Amino acid sequence: MTEKKRCFAVLTGGGDCPGLNAVIRAVVKTFLQNGCDVYGVHNGFNGLVNGNLQKMDYASVSGILPRGGTVLGTTNRDNPFKFAIEQEDGTIIYKDMREKVLENLRKYDIEALVVIGGDGSLNIGAQLARECGVKVVGCPKTIDNDLPCTERTFGFDTAMAMATEALDRLHTTAESHHRVMVLEVMGRYAGWIALHSGIAGGADVILLPELPYKLDSVIAKIEQRKEAGKNFSIIVVAEGAKPEGGEMSVARVVKGSFEPIRLGGWAICSVAVLLQPSTEFYPLVMASQQRKHVCVANIMLWFPFIMTKLLLCTFKRRLKSRVKCLWTAKLFALVVNWAFPLAIKPS
Repeated sequence: MTEKKRCFAVLTGGGDCPGLNAVIRAVVKTFLQNGCDVYGVHNGFNGLVNGNLQKMDYASVSGILPRGGTVLGTTNRDNPFKFAIEQEDGTIIYKDMREKVLENLRKYDIEALVVIGGDGSLNIGAQLARECGVKVVGCPKTIDNDLPCTERTFGFDTAMAMATEALDRLHTTAESHHRVMVLEVMGRYAGWIALHSGIAGGADVILLPELPYKLDSVIAKIEQRKEAGKNFSIIVVAEGAKPEGGEMSVARVVKGSFEPIRLGGWAICSVAVLLQPSTEFYPLVMASQQRKHVCVANIMLWFPFIMTKLLLCTFKRRLKSRVKCLWTAKLFALVVNWAFPLAIKPS
C-alpha cells in the first residue's frame, strides 16, 4: 500500500519585497525533494478564502530566482477574520471567513501553512494557529525589519541598499548647488532603513521614529556645517519620525487594509518649517523604489533554504536534524554579521 504524501501550502502576504520568489522557490523545492506535495496560494489570504490554490512542481519555480515581486501574487487588504465583501448596492460589509479557510485547507488535505509576510500577515497567521489550530510557519518578510525576535528580514538589505545608493547620488547635486536635501525613506514605526542607509550614505542628520527630534537641533546642525564651510547638508528621515511632543505624519488611511495607516509626508512639510531665505531645500520621498529586486551580496538568498530545512525537520520531529539546522542558522548569522558591513561599505 502506497503511503499517502504529506501536503503543505505557501502564501505571500502584505507588500512585495526583494527575495520573495527566492523564498517561494526554496519552500517548494525543499518539500518536493522530501516527497511532499505543496500548493501555492494566490493573492495571499484572499486565495485561502476563495480556494485559489495551485499545485506546485519544479516547473512552477523554474527561473523565478532572479525575478522581483512574487509569482503567487499578494495583497495587504484581505484578513480572513475581517473579510471585506461587496454587496449588490456597492456597500462593504465585513465577515469572519475562518470557516472557509479551514474548509479549503481540509479540501486539499493541507497539513501546515507557510506564511511569508510581515507584521500584519504573521499576526493573521498567529491568529489562525491560536484560534483555529492551523499549523503555521512564519517566514519574516518586510523591508521595515520590524519583526520582534528577528535579526534580519527578507527585503531589508535591499531597501537599505537602494536608499544608500540614492544618498550617494544626492551628495553630488547637493554639494554642487549648495542645497539641503531631505530624503524620506520607508520603515513605518521602525527606523532601521533610515539608520543604516543614513550611516552608510554619510547623512548629516538622521531622524528616527524611536527618537523624537527637535527642529531647532536640525537647524543648528545645518548652521554648524555652514560655519565650517559646508554649504550643503543631507537629511535622512524615516516616514514614522515625529517631533518632540508631536505626532507622526499620516499621509493617508486605506480602508479595509489590516495596516490602514500610511505614514509619510515629513519631507514635504519640512520645507515649510525649515525653509530660510538663504537656504535651498529639496525634499525627496523614496517609496516603491525600495522594493526593487536587487540582492546585496546575495546574502538574503541563503536564508530561505535554512528556514525550510528547519521547518521540515520540525515537522518530522527529528531532534538531531533540528540541532544541526539550528547550528547552521547560527553559522549563517555569523557570516551575515561579517559580510554585510563589507557589502555596504562606501568607497
